[in-house]
Amino acid sequence: AWIKAELVTPTGAAIVSTLVKKFIPLPELSYEKIGCGAGTRNFPELPNLLRAFYGNKKEFKAERNVYIIEANIDDSSPQVLATFFDTAFKLGAQDVFLTPILMKKGRLATKLTVLAEIDKIDSLISAIFKETSSIGVRYYPVERRVLQRKIEKVGSSGKLRVPAPQPIFS
Repeated sequence: AWIKAELVTPTGAAIVSTLVKKFIPLPELSYEKIGCGAGTRNFPELPNLLRAFYGNKKEFKAERNVYIIEANIDDSSPQVLATFFDTAFKLGAQDVFLTPILMKKGRLATKLTVLAEIDKIDSLISAIFKETSSIGVRYYPVERRVLQRKIEKVGSSGKLRVPAPQPIFS
């Protein structure tokens, strides 16, 4: 049963409705302030507490429509499969990697994993079938977060360009 009492004062409701544009699930924040308060009325059903958070949303770039394409291959060596990397990157893959795996009956195999946007998966799957010994793939959407970054030049015996992640806290 829900509590049959006033849980928010009209003044509190007016303040919140003025300050808040919309209510959303609590995002990852860089917290600047956290406030807690306790009411004087006792409810046996739940504590009479309020906690408010103030901060800025962390700066993540969420990329949608990213897919993982996978194939377990047990009849090719990783060295042979590595030749597929150039093809995959030319077709727009964002990442390609190999993972050693152990399959049923103790067979050693390699899992080929390709990360790509949705509009690239058909050509990448075709290339997997054409250039590897795989007879099947699976693919599924994933969410990905990356830090904002800029390319900086660092000193060495020559000049190197390296990605420098940007701070997520203000």
